[in-house]
Amino acid sequence: MLVWMRVPGDVIFSVGAVALAWFTLRLWAAPATALPEGMPDDDTALKAAGGCG
Repeated sequence: MLVWMRVPGDVIFSVGAVALAWFTLRLWAAPATALPEGMPDDDTALKAAGGCG
């Protein structure tokens, strides 16, 4: 009986692995989105703070 308890664990693990792979592929394949209007980009924020160039 104890051997069969591995089946639910394997199913849960495989669902998590597929979810992680799907999340990673979406991050890798999705185009970068533009910043909302009025939000400074990183360079503007750094210059305003007086750091890094």
